[in-house]
Amino acid sequence: MHYGPTGSVSRNGLPVMVTKDLDYMQTLGSPFISFYETLMMNKHYGCNQCSHKPPNYCANDGFPNPNNCNKCICPSGYGGPLCDEKPGKCGGKLKAERDFQQLVDIVGHKNTYQTTEDFEVCYYWIEAPPGQKIQVRLDGYKNGISTDGCRHGGVEIKTGKDKRHTGYRFCSKENIGKTLNSSYDMVPITTYSDAWPVTITLSYRIVPSGTVNSGRQSKTTATNSRNGTITTRPPPPTKTRCEDRPICKALLRSTPCRVNKNQTVKEKLCPRSCGMCRP
Repeated sequence: MHYGPTGSVSRNGLPVMVTKDLDYMQTLGSPFISFYETLMMNKHYGCNQCSHKPPNYCANDGFPNPNNCNKCICPSGYGGPLCDEKPGKCGGKLKAERDFQQLVDIVGHKNTYQTTEDFEVCYYWIEAPPGQKIQVRLDGYKNGISTDGCRHGGVEIKTGKDKRHTGYRFCSKENIGKTLNSSYDMVPITTYSDAWPVTITLSYRIVPSGTVNSGRQSKTTATNSRNGTITTRPPPPTKTRCEDRPICKALLRSTPCRVNKNQTVKEKLCPRSCGMCRP
């Protein structure tokens, strides 16, 4: 839970705060309680009823539930009594291969044209052989609401080293082309919406040896979580790494590139518009 980078506290559209990891910019402003906040509150109030459990009782960095020490409280993207299972019924497990495959997920409430109090959520685990890492690319985001914190819907992609951290959340067409490489051989994906159906398209594959964010592309398999249809299509082109961030437009409205101010922020948020791309 956090203020967004602009939201109601910014009078000129400039970001009030900028994350060190810029891929977290759209995650700021989330209304959801994070795993670390839950862990912090349990420690603060001395909820140590499960101290008799071994340190690694819960998988994937979860911790024993003080209300029932035989069950665990899990980081987002993990579930089951011991945090070693995919949560929820919606979604599935996907196997990453050398060539790109494509996941097309439609999540949201049918026959509604407004936000609701309940979220429809789907969970996916993209798995690779042990020791391999996974590359995930956002190829499409259709009919969604773009807000700070992706509070009404979006996709969360967990590729970081610390499994307890919230994943990167995206809910804007301006994030299309964003590519992430995982730290482990499994990537939890969460899609969610509290409103009408949103279509989220991701491509995924095993990271080629010696490759950061590019490589050979082939036809891809698209899986629709709602009706199970599978089709084959060519993948969209990969964007270059030097790209403006979604918040760049708001920054340049008040401080154009030619104005010698906020240069460090501009280099991070508007490298393409301001001619600051590095070779």
